[in-house]
Amino acid sequence: MDIFGRMVNTQSLLLLFILLGVVCQKTGIITRENRGGFNNFLLNITLPAMILNSFLGEVGPDAFAQAGLILLVSALVCLGAWGLGSWLWRNQPGHQKSVLVFATMFSNAGNAGLPVISLVFGQAGLLYAALYLIPVRVIMWSLGVRIFQKERGKGSWKPLLLNPSILVVFLGLFLMLTGLRPPELVQTAIRRVGDITGPLAMILIGTTLAEMKLREAFSLQAWLLSIIRLIVMPLITLGALLLLRAETLAGQVAFVLCAMPVATNTVVLSERYGADHLLAGKAVFLSTLLSLLSVPLLTLLL
Repeated sequence: MDIFGRMVNTQSLLLLFILLGVVCQKTGIITRENRGGFNNFLLNITLPAMILNSFLGEVGPDAFAQAGLILLVSALVCLGAWGLGSWLWRNQPGHQKSVLVFATMFSNAGNAGLPVISLVFGQAGLLYAALYLIPVRVIMWSLGVRIFQKERGKGSWKPLLLNPSILVVFLGLFLMLTGLRPPELVQTAIRRVGDITGPLAMILIGTTLAEMKLREAFSLQAWLLSIIRLIVMPLITLGALLLLRAETLAGQVAFVLCAMPVATNTVVLSERYGADHLLAGKAVFLSTLLSLLSVPLLTLLL
């Protein structure tokens, strides 16, 4: 089956998980009060396990050659989006501008992107996805946080250095370069725990979407931001990949991750720093819904 067919099947499966999340929220199984525990379990346990598992397979010389490429593409996409967002939203009020610029820069490449990559491209794709996320995390927790701060220069590196998803990438790189491997039983446990990530991430997204009224999400700003995040940024990324002659698995992974909806951290950081978190919620909601259609269609370009 080609990439488009696999992506359609994957998005359909993820839609079912999202609908299950809606049911869980409506029936009170997962509430706003206990969702934090599920999110912590996802971010600190299952997602790092899935990332670490991607480094435990056999790695050929081509993977090392493509690693530098995907790191470069990831950094260029984030910084290019920062410049584009800063120009596009320059006339917006400050409490909205920070939300709009951040959402232009960062897609939901972690929570939504990694499960998609795992299902469509397998373990080899996950390896490149983990590498793609290194510059994304660094820029998100440095420049991205500063976008929300009223006074520049007060950003902390602690959230980055203690981020489990970053720590396991460096652990995985060590294991990959040295050839060391944990016992088979441990590898199986890591793989099985990591397999929980995709369904759980989509279920939690569904519980979040269920809390918002549909008519509230369709604001002009949310539409414009969704178009930029879901169409404009992936096309810019595709152009960069073509210029770099990166028609490889690494390039395809970078393209798909860039095509993901607005990062859920947009809501978290906007609430923390007093920005327009309602606008952030609308953007995440609408872009997530639209991505179920836009991502498979964009893969036709591959």
